Amino acid sequence: MPSLLSYSKELLLCLQLGGDFSSKVRLAQLFLTFHAANGFKLRPKRSERTYAIQLNHICTPVTVRSYSGDVFVILEVLGSKCYRMPEPVERGGVVVDLGANIGITSLFLADLYEPSRLICVEPSTDNCALLRKNLSGLRQNVDIVHGAISNETGLVTFDNTAETWGGRISNSGERVPSLTMMDLVEHYNLERIDILKIDIEGAERLLFQSNLNWLKRVNNIAIEIHDGFSIADLKRAVTPYGLSVWGEGEIGNPMIVAVRNQSTQLQQLRDASRHCS
Repeated sequence: MPSLLSYSKELLLCLQLGGDFSSKVRLAQLFLTFHAANGFKLRPKRSERTYAIQLNHICTPVTVRSYSGDVFVILEVLGSKCYRMPEPVERGGVVVDLGANIGITSLFLADLYEPSRLICVEPSTDNCALLRKNLSGLRQNVDIVHGAISNETGLVTFDNTAETWGGRISNSGERVPSLTMMDLVEHYNLERIDILKIDIEGAERLLFQSNLNWLKRVNNIAIEIHDGFSIADLKRAVTPYGLSVWGEGEIGNPMIVAVRNQSTQLQQLRDASRHCS
């Protein structure tokens, strides 16, 4: 169970991320009422509210659901900046967000790296509606794909009964389109992907099971891995295509990343980390 200290830190983050006074207060209320409802085992009806959220460079409206995991996605992505890449990323490139949820990571990456193109894939119908709304103010060319990344093109069953961030391909649930990574790069004519973000709740093994030639086009990957797929599996998949994998915390990065052109500085950080351990 989270400690009082962790609650205090998250509450402070709510106050910091609010883009105006009203949003600071209402985000804090959202956080507290969610925990209160959980503590008393209540199940209030969800409602959508819009808040001004402060990113690195801009303040933008973001719509989230009360009594859901949305507020914690905001705290994780914007508070820890876990999707910041360890190497410099060229501006004006392409970002692909697999498992885009309601768009918080997409907003973070768009604000920080200023890509000219952003492609988001999200299987949940409910999440997709908020994703479109939250990214509507971006000046970048944004494509939103309602579907699930898999190893085959067709249809899959998507279980959306878990937390708003935890839906996954399963044996029951909503039928949604499925596509492979090769489908995506060919349909959108992606010669290069500067950042590929992957958080697909266990479908990693499907993503890296089919034709992997698309990896030749990827320069940086940030990935959250789940049961059934390991960092060793990731290394086996990507290293033949010139990508080096860095584990969580290996160079101070909270997320597992794979980088095409690792600098001498990164290698020195890894060597120093190994020496200290």
